Amino acid sequence: SVYGIVKARGEEPIGYVFAFAIIYGMLFVPKVQVTIIDPIRAQTYTVANVPIGLGFLASTTNKIGKWLTLAFDTNFSPVDSAQFSKHGMLFGAKVVQEMADAKMTQPDLLAAIKEFSDVCLVPEFADYPAAADAFVKSTDIWGDIAAGSIVALNPGRLVIMPGYGPMGCPTAGTTLNARMATFATNETAYIAKQIFPESFNAGGEFANAVTDFNSSLLSSSQNAVTTLKQTVMLNMIRDGHIMNGHTNSNEFAVNLATASASQASRVSYASMAKIAEGALPKLRNVIDLTILALFPIILVLAMLAGTKGGAVLKAYVMGMMWVQLWAPLYAVINYLMNFQLQTTLLPKTQGQGVAGFNLLNVMPIQTGAISE
Repeated sequence: SVYGIVKARGEEPIGYVFAFAIIYGMLFVPKVQVTIIDPIRAQTYTVANVPIGLGFLASTTNKIGKWLTLAFDTNFSPVDSAQFSKHGMLFGAKVVQEMADAKMTQPDLLAAIKEFSDVCLVPEFADYPAAADAFVKSTDIWGDIAAGSIVALNPGRLVIMPGYGPMGCPTAGTTLNARMATFATNETAYIAKQIFPESFNAGGEFANAVTDFNSSLLSSSQNAVTTLKQTVMLNMIRDGHIMNGHTNSNEFAVNLATASASQASRVSYASMAKIAEGALPKLRNVIDLTILALFPIILVLAMLAGTKGGAVLKAYVMGMMWVQLWAPLYAVINYLMNFQLQTTLLPKTQGQGVAGFNLLNVMPIQTGAISE
């Protein structure tokens, strides 16, 4: 050491001493408590005894990454609910898919609707083909039935629905419309809780999301409850549960086979979408965690580098910053994918001159929301 000090005028050993004192003494020894905020789930986590150097660098780079992500989201998101920083990638497709896949979960209500459709609707459609065409194109079947927009129900035709006495078809339509509204309200609240499990205002957030995406993706101004009433009715018809009283068994079998094939296709698309949805974020998180875990090793390398230790730390900080730049790029990718989703779904409604789900477009919308 003495020879080294004499030969190198003490610069090299002193450089190592200063590097050790500054890097180890200032960046590693002091400890801080770090608070991690998860904006998607609205949760916070606390990590104690974090080296101050790691805490400062991670906090600073994360704040820069968050600011850039919010800035990109603000400028690239067509609607507020589509922002990547709030709900992740392609949230609009998830909402549309959930609404389009809604099913009737009350057997007694299903039985009542089946009886009503067989007694009150099918005969009218047989007599008035234009009413059947209006029914197929309707984007609010129950609202149109109650208003008499599709067909004027025959008050002289009586229907006996399970749980009810004999009543005229117009009265039965009004009764079922009210029950469907109650069912749709409860089912919407359930779906909202599944999509926003950690939110204290899941219903409000989901209602806003449905309104936003109905407008931007389907040209519809319907709210969540009206949309769910419609899609549940469409799925009952498409799956062959109702409106088959005028068909023979072969036709019913064809309907059932078509629904099964469609379901298999949607499951396949959904599996691929789920894998793609989670792959990049998980890879990013793995890289981020690996970089954070390398902090003690980086400090050792910086101390061994002596006066060049600053360059080692600089490269480490650049690596941390590189990971933080993934999120702003995700925001751009999210915008591009939402734009593609919009160009895929809008023609399925605008091409028919309708706004929202109907019997003609519900299956293409379901498939498009998953495949895109």
